This record gives sequence, structure tokens and C-alpha cells, in this order.
Amino acid sequence: MERINDLNSFKELQKKIKADKISLNNEKPLIIKIAMATCGLASGAGNIKEYFEKELAKRNIVAQVISTGCMGYCFAEPTVEVIKNGDEGTIFGFVDTAKVDDIIDNYIVNNKAIEGVIEKNYINVNNL
Repeated sequence: MERINDLNSFKELQKKIKADKISLNNEKPLIIKIAMATCGLASGAGNIKEYFEKELAKRNIVAQVISTGCMGYCFAEPTVEVIKNGDEGTIFGFVDTAKVDDIIDNYIVNNKAIEGVIEKNYINVNNL
């Protein structure tokens, strides 16, 4: 990745990233954010990210799996935020491989409510 040295370069990259987030059929992308700060990594978030990527590929589900910094839920690591159809996202705590399967099979594929949701304690800047 090339270095960004000025505001115009940043804005061009921002436009490209936003354009890449919209699929060919104009659906919002499935985004999975995994908290990978020190507490998340110490709790196994790296393995959870790899497992998500493997299982999504196995099920032919297209998603952006993104590593993030701290989400502020250190008590519940590993934590994962799932954003479907451009919604505000749902955060799951204490995620292990069994919970990944539950998230994919029930929450993502079948739109069922599942256990393990953590209430958000922040406001997304896009909603201000």
C-alpha cells in the first residue's frame, strides 16, 4: 500500500474504499469486524479471524473480515461486530469457534436472533 502524504490522496483512497464496499447488485456488503487489540489477541481473536475467513469461504459467503482496534469490551473478548445490509451492527462477545458457526449459520444466513449479543455503548460517527 502506498503512503498517503496529503489530503487529496486520502480523499481519493476514501472514495475508492467506499466504492469497493458496494457490490455489483447494489447490496450492502456483509462486514465482520474482529477486535484485535492486545486484549483481543490475548483471548484468541487471531484464531477467530482465521476461522471466520475459512468458514465463510467454505460456505461461499462473501464478506469483508476486518481487524479493528479495541471496541471497548475487554471483559468479553474475543468480540466480533457483524454488519448486515448496512445496519448499525450487532456485537457478540466471548466468541469461540462454536459461536462463529452459530453466527454464520443462524444470525447471518437464517436471520435468527442468537445469544451472546453485547449492547453497544458508543455512537457511530456516521449516525451523528
